Amino acid sequence: MLIAARLARRSAALLLLAVALSLLPPGPAVVAATPIYFPQTGHTLGAHFTLAWRERGGLTLLGYPLSEEFDEAGRVTQYFERAVLQYFPEHARTPHSVQGLPLGRDLTTSREREAPFLPIAAAGGDRAFFRETGHTLGGAFGRAWQGGGGLLVFGYPLSEEFVEANPADGRPYLIQYFERVRFEYRPEAAGTRDEVRYGLLGSQRAIVRGLSGAAPFAWVAAPPAVARTIARFETARPLLALTFDAGSDRGFASQILDILAANGISASFGITGLWAQANPDLVYRMGREGHHVVNHTRDHRSFTGVSDGLGGLDPDQRVAEVEEADAIIAPLLGHTTRPWFRPPYGEYDAAALTQLAAAGYGYNVMWTIDTLGWNGATTRAILDRTLAGAVPGAIVLLHVGAASRDAAALQPLIDGLRARGYDFATVAALAAP
Repeated sequence: MLIAARLARRSAALLLLAVALSLLPPGPAVVAATPIYFPQTGHTLGAHFTLAWRERGGLTLLGYPLSEEFDEAGRVTQYFERAVLQYFPEHARTPHSVQGLPLGRDLTTSREREAPFLPIAAAGGDRAFFRETGHTLGGAFGRAWQGGGGLLVFGYPLSEEFVEANPADGRPYLIQYFERVRFEYRPEAAGTRDEVRYGLLGSQRAIVRGLSGAAPFAWVAAPPAVARTIARFETARPLLALTFDAGSDRGFASQILDILAANGISASFGITGLWAQANPDLVYRMGREGHHVVNHTRDHRSFTGVSDGLGGLDPDQRVAEVEEADAIIAPLLGHTTRPWFRPPYGEYDAAALTQLAAAGYGYNVMWTIDTLGWNGATTRAILDRTLAGAVPGAIVLLHVGAASRDAAALQPLIDGLRARGYDFATVAALAAP
């Protein structure tokens, strides 16, 4: 029983560490990782899960991504071959921010009466006994469980060790089920990291739930080498995109959201990381009400330096601007801002398009009509300018700031465009095939 005591103490220590970390004051924003695309499965490692995926064994233990990030049961979720990970923003900056679904428990709920799953009274020999489930742990599986994170990562054992055919290859292996995983012993790899592998429970869950043909699991083409600049969409449909930039003050953002809600319109918002940090309630509301959020950098620095006179940004600084912004915005939305970017002041160069694409931003969102509300245009001038320039697929640039008259012009603008037969969609919706 000494091993059981040691395992219990180690698991308790991990849990105490998690609690202690959760009580620490929030640290600086964590820079989001640049997306990694896997041509083997046609999916990108989600920004929410990159760090956890690497720390928990990467390809060897979790496998390739089988889906993009998507919402499942109200959580940002991504399927992998051997796991399903979910993001918990309420536990940000603790070991609990990314958690694996209890796949072992889900896939064995109907097998509780089978002999390997029946609880036993006590452990024999040097095996650890877990009273919570009535099962034991030891040998190679015990070492893998303890070395890989123990209770926090794998959960309690749900069965004893037994031989079972692997659904993927039909071959029999010595296996053991845990709450979040199935361990498989590979004797040909004894003494190496591959001695114990995880079963393909992520793949199994996707098949059992009929998800393989769902949109998040569809093959995604490799990201472009150069971001695509969009100033207007080619469409015959009478649709326009209203886009609102937010980077200075809170301004009229709340009122703008009220007007959009009253009219049943979804819009796109280009927001900076610092604005999101100062106005988290508004960003959360944007996501909750179905608006589309575009990355507008962390602090609105010009990439080229033409408008702000600060000398521009080098390649590393440009990438840091978008990644730091996403690290602030994504937890509030529940998903990344990728692949959508709007350049501050509308300034970019050819190198920026390559740099953005490498960071996962495939769309550089410009505009067809600038209302010039930010530059002192009156409500009447905003209406005249926008109505005169309206064409199918147009992108209209407005601002939420207190210095702009765009909010005051918004309702008559909506009425005027609808009177001319136009309706509205987000930039993301217009870009969809």
